[in-house]
Amino acid sequence: MRSMKNYLYLLIILLCACKKPLKVTVISDVSAGPNTIIFDERDTLVTNKPIDTILLSPFKKHVFTVNNSKPQDFFLRDTEGILNLAKKDFVVVAIKYENEGGTEYRFPGSFTMDSYVLIDSFIVCDKAFEVNLKTTLKAIVDSAKVRKNGNYYPLLDQKFSPDREVYDGTEEVNGFKKIGNNTLFIKKFWDYNLGDSIPEEIKVKVRKSDLKYKESLKKTFITFAEDFLFMAKMSKKTYAVVDVRDLLKGKDENNKKLR
Repeated sequence: MRSMKNYLYLLIILLCACKKPLKVTVISDVSAGPNTIIFDERDTLVTNKPIDTILLSPFKKHVFTVNNSKPQDFFLRDTEGILNLAKKDFVVVAIKYENEGGTEYRFPGSFTMDSYVLIDSFIVCDKAFEVNLKTTLKAIVDSAKVRKNGNYYPLLDQKFSPDREVYDGTEEVNGFKKIGNNTLFIKKFWDYNLGDSIPEEIKVKVRKSDLKYKESLKKTFITFAEDFLFMAKMSKKTYAVVDVRDLLKGKDENNKKLR
């Protein structure tokens, strides 16, 4: 029995060794100069720019140091991802492609907690939900405050309480999904990575009988939260952006006006 376990353990090691290295995107702060990052006491990456990459072995815990700092670690499974050393906030955004009229850089549907995101003191939502945003702004701000780091979200209903937190462990994006700066390694679950060009059109295979119907396909991309906020402010026909700093400060007089 022991020999069988040893055989299986050896087989797992051999299978892992045959796996190709995965690309890890490293986000670091280079404002004070380059960073020297040493992985597993052997692989060195000197970052001269905020976004860099390194190839690392999958199915392994990687230990690293930054400029001879205290060692940190993360586990890389079978999917590439982002090592968030600069402690940045990210937003994953859904795009809808349609076979009529090209790309639509929004994903309207039912108004849910995926329909809006809090970035600094701004709530961003799809333009289609601007009315919903205004009529339930106080509840939305309370909701977004709880999930400001992207890890938790509350139930948006009449019984809402800031103490009611539900872990959001899904990778489904039907609008926006924020990833907080407290997440060290972010496993990739989006289609287009940082720096990737987002195509205006994509080609998919469909049956000839379906050509007469309107088809749509969802894709997702990840971006820095601050960059997405800037883009949203510049895209007034696509997104609604509301400054809620008064509500975040909890001013009663403003709350009464918005209820």
